[in-house]
Amino acid sequence: MKNVIQSIFASAMLMGTLLTSCSPSSKNVENADSKVTLAAQEIEAEKKAYKEDLETFRTKTQDLFENNEKVMDDFSLRIANQKAAVKLKHEQNIAELQAKNAAMKEKLADFDENNHDQWDTFKKEFSNDMEQLGEAIRAFSENPSK
Repeated sequence: MKNVIQSIFASAMLMGTLLTSCSPSSKNVENADSKVTLAAQEIEAEKKAYKEDLETFRTKTQDLFENNEKVMDDFSLRIANQKAAVKLKHEQNIAELQAKNAAMKEKLADFDENNHDQWDTFKKEFSNDMEQLGEAIRAFSENPSK
């Protein structure tokens, strides 16, 4: 994203330079100013879209974290009256899944918001990891013997 913004800005500056060499100087200055203003507006629009995407993603992901925790809590209640050995095995599995859920929360919290270039890659990988975690939690809660 940063490269796109830099390219737009560089293009605007190049166009401004070319136009100043071909037409009267006052018109060139006005043209260059309007191009720079347009480029700055495009940059601001990109930044705003990025921040909105980031916040939307964080909100949706927080909902997934809460859902994962609810499923694990519900399962813990269901196994409360099982035999000690079975209960212990299930509790260990739940603890592992809770640790993975917590690690994913930390990974999202640690993402540097200023790292625009890595956002799409991070978002794709993180979404995939969250989907796998959600599937593991659902599969375990539906059929804990596996």
